[in-house]
Parts: sequence; C-alpha cells; structure tokens
Amino acid sequence: MKLSTWIAERGVVTEPVEPQFDTTYDLIVAGLGSAGAIALITGAQRGLTTLGIDKLCMMGGSGTAGGIASYYWGVGGGVYEAIDTRAEAIAEECFPPGGKFHPEARHLALEEAAVGAGAELAYTSRIVGVFMEGTRVRGIRWISPAGIRDTACRMLVDATGDGEVCGITGCAFIHGREFDGIPQPYSHVPCWIKDGRHTSQNFDAASTVCAIDGAQYSDGIVHGGTYHLRDKYSETEKLLYAGRLPGLREGRLITGDTTLRLRDYLAGEMTDRPVFYEYANLDTHTQDWAFESDTVQEWLTVASFWGLNFSVPVPLGAMIPKGFEGIMTAGRCLAVDHDLSQAVRMQRAMQQCGEAVATAAAMALQKNIPVRELSYEELAAELRRTRCLPESVPPTVEEQLPADVDAIRAGLESDNPGTAIWAARQQGDTIRRHLHAWLESPDTAPARNAALALGLLNDPEALPVLRRIIRQRDPYIPESGRKLNARRLCAALYLAGRMSDSAVVDDAATLMSDPESELDIFSYAFSALLRIGGNQPETRTAIANSLRTILEAPDFQRSLSKHRSRFNEPSEAYFRIAAARELDRWNIPHALMDRVDPAKLTMREAGLYRHIKQ
Repeated sequence: MKLSTWIAERGVVTEPVEPQFDTTYDLIVAGLGSAGAIALITGAQRGLTTLGIDKLCMMGGSGTAGGIASYYWGVGGGVYEAIDTRAEAIAEECFPPGGKFHPEARHLALEEAAVGAGAELAYTSRIVGVFMEGTRVRGIRWISPAGIRDTACRMLVDATGDGEVCGITGCAFIHGREFDGIPQPYSHVPCWIKDGRHTSQNFDAASTVCAIDGAQYSDGIVHGGTYHLRDKYSETEKLLYAGRLPGLREGRLITGDTTLRLRDYLAGEMTDRPVFYEYANLDTHTQDWAFESDTVQEWLTVASFWGLNFSVPVPLGAMIPKGFEGIMTAGRCLAVDHDLSQAVRMQRAMQQCGEAVATAAAMALQKNIPVRELSYEELAAELRRTRCLPESVPPTVEEQLPADVDAIRAGLESDNPGTAIWAARQQGDTIRRHLHAWLESPDTAPARNAALALGLLNDPEALPVLRRIIRQRDPYIPESGRKLNARRLCAALYLAGRMSDSAVVDDAATLMSDPESELDIFSYAFSALLRIGGNQPETRTAIANSLRTILEAPDFQRSLSKHRSRFNEPSEAYFRIAAARELDRWNIPHALMDRVDPAKLTMREAGLYRHIKQ
C-alpha cells in the first residue's frame, strides 16, 4: 500500500506503508458543503456507515457558512427538499425572518438529519493523505483536534469543492481559464439585520483567488472581509458577521470518466444517461470576457446570452475521477471545463449531485461491484423515486432557437437578436445565402446582426459590416439577456480579431488610446490586436508600437469593475503583462515589465503573472 500526500502543491507518494487503521467506514465524505452534506445524509439514510469531515464547524458550505441564503435557478427535487422544510420550521421558531432559508436554521436541519441517520461528524478536521493500492483508494490519513488518524473506507467522496482530496490522490485536473489560468471571481457575503429581517448580499468582494494557493486563499479571506466595513452603521441596518466561508465559484476541476465541455454541449453532444440536471445561465462573474475562450465569447459577446437559461444533463461519469477506483467527487469540482463550470455549480444541482453520488455508492457497495459497473437503469429508477432525477426538465439551448428562415429574420430585426444569431450559427450553410442577402438590408439591425451571425461562421462577407460597426463605434446594446448584455461594438471587435482582419488594426488602436473607451471596449480592442498580430506577422510592428505607446505611458490607467460591488480593481499591470507575453513571442523589444511591480499586483494580476512564469 502507498500513502499519497500533498506537499508544496504536488502529490508526494510514500511507499510501501503498512497503515494501522483505527476503523473502517463504508463511506467517508470530505467536505460537508452543499454537495457533501447531502451525500453524507443520503449515504447514512441508505444504511452505510458514514463519516463526514469538514474544516469548519458546521454543515452546508455556501448555503450556511457562506451566507448564500437563497437558490439561484436549478431543478427542484431530491432529499434536500425535506431538509429545507425542516429548516423553515426551525427558522420560524428561533430566528428573525428573511431570505429563502436562514443559514443557521439550515445548518441545524442538516446536522439533525445527519446525526439522526447515524452519520458521524468530524469538524475542524481535514484529510492530509490518501492510502492506495495501485489506483484504488483504501483509506485516509486525517487530522482533527484529537490528532492524526488513519481510517479505512470502502468509498471516499471528495466534496471539498476545490478537489483537495483528488489533488492528493493524484487525479488529473484543470484550473482556471486557458488565457491566464484565472478562475471565476469569488464573493464574500455579509449578513445583516435590516428593519428586523435577516438578509445577506452576495457580491464579488475581491476579484479572483487561487484556492490551491494557501497564502493567496488566506489573503483573499482577509481582503474580502474588509469590503463590509463601514464608518458608521444605522440603527435599522446592522452587520451581524461576514461569511465564514468565501464564496469560491471555481477551483480544481477534475478529469473524469466523462468530462463535460461547453463547446460539446452547444454542438448537441449531451448524455442520455443523466443522474441530475443543472438549469441556469452561463453565470460568469468575470467582467473581462475578452480573455475567455472563443466558445464563451461567441455565447456572451456575440449572442449576448449572459441571461439565457438552459438545462444540462450530467452523467455519473463526471463524478468519477478517470483512472481511479474507490473515489468519487460531488460538488463544483466535478468534471466540467472552465466554460461550463460557470453554469454547473448552483446549490440545487450540487445538492442533487451529492445525492446521486451517495446513491450510486450505496448501490455499488451493496452489490460489491465497482461503481462504474452499476446499472444506469437501476440507478436512474432510484433517483427518479426520490425526484433527484426529474421526469421533465426545462429546455436545452436547441429547444429555444427559432427553426425557420422567417423566424430567424424576424429575430435579427428585433431588439432580442441573440436566439436568431445563434440559430443561424447552428444552421450554417443552410442559411448562409439568406444572411448574405440580409447584409444589403437598408435597415441597420438585420444587416449588422446578420454580419455577427456570419462572423460566427468565419465568413469574410461579414467583414465590411463589422468594420463599419467598429469605425462608427456602434453603441447598440441588445436585450437578449436579462442583464449584462454585450455591446455590438465588442462583438464586432471580437469577430474581426478572430478572423485576423488587418484592416481594423488602426481602429482598434484608436479605441485603446481613447480615454473615454470603457474597459470592455478597451479589452476587446486589445484582444483583437493580439489575435491579429499573432496570425498576421506583417502587422506586428505597427501593433507593437501602438501597444507600447499606450501601455508604457506612466499615466496609463485602467480598472476592472466587479459584479455588484462598490469597488473597482486596478488592471494596468494585467494589460502590461499580457502584452509583454505576446511581444516576447514576436521577438519585439519592449519596456512593459519595467512598469510592473510584482509586489504590488492585485490577485487577478498575480494570477496572470504566475501563469506566465509556470
């Protein structure tokens, strides 16, 4: 047997070892947040001997210690609903009114259900090692107030949210987006008593934090907490506490037997063997979409679809780390890519994820078979019985798109052109000739929206219209989503850059040099120049000269606004570092890094700096 531990951000294996296990559990759950709490309760209710381990002193994660006392979309159903009902009764009896549920009442309801089902709880504890035979997990080394213990298990569930145990075990994972390795921003929620009611505010207190970097994680907690301080509080609005758990939206994302990717989903490649569904929008909290993947930019920028909800079927394979036995994941560290993780992470779905994992574990252990060999039909039937797997679900993306030419034309003429633009993208050559004809429309809207659709198809016929949008600084903002709609100007900049249109180099540079250009316009112009220069070597000298003139200037200033926050974050170093990386690739000299002080970087800038140095 070997022992794998996590030292200096990497797995270190010691072998051979002969552990003296103090006891054996059928199921050990690491992390008792939204997913882990329900996994523990479900396992115990199904007759398994269970141990739940958490570094905090309460169950519920974001919904309790994190102060997120409400649900954001999702599909109802599953064992969590009975716990919610119990939490409502506790809140009514013991706590001030307010919110979907009271965090403290919900913690009590979860703990009551866990202990009542026979689960054991170990708070202020965490796993520090995993015992393995080959690729099969056999037990854990963990530390608690009582000391270090070695405990055996038949199944281990990593529900830490950040895949801490999977990292120790040696599972493959990704972290953050491709451009800079940066994950979604985190929130830090304050809880208040306002006019006699309990309330909380979920807002992005402090940009991004790398959850696998202990020092940055600690700094983020302190930094986030300072956002709630005021010089004076009123008699009717008083701060109770800042959330005890930062609202991390993204950490490690494991590589599973099945890994879900947004681009595959949008191409219609979806499982027909789901164990639960997510239903939400692509709820990105980044404000610099220009550095997201092409798939995300097509969705958020060109179609302006931040607010479009869609259902995603999630298979059990997304909770099974590829190449390993005896370990599963539950929660937001499941096998999705960075793009899709922005949707598949909401509380309802994560609770259902925990139920699905524990149900599968219980059934597999009862049959004494690997969880991979479990009959999907039997598992699905059991999950339908508890309503974790619903009989009907909200629509997918494809089910919300106009199907015929007339409907697409009407959509392109409207103030809500997103579904029409996306439908045209999906139909491709079938509708291309109609889009070409609509480019000549005397009415601005269908011609410009048709150009966006053709740009998604990489059709050069779109370029003359895209250039006009850029040169005229088209101010139009569609109404395709409920909020955070993208400017048509930004969509045109993105598409022109993606198609390496050298004709817009001067226009993009002019937009960057204009102090009145807001950050979204600035960042899309910047990204377009990097793309064009990367693909058109003859443009590099002119682009480099423009970037150096703008970014090396001592008075250069740019800041990033954070979603629902009172504060902006400096971003000068971010653009300088990103440009320096590209100019280095082009072998063009610059003094950009002379303007960067590594000791004074924001967490987001430090993430890009670290990503480049790796």
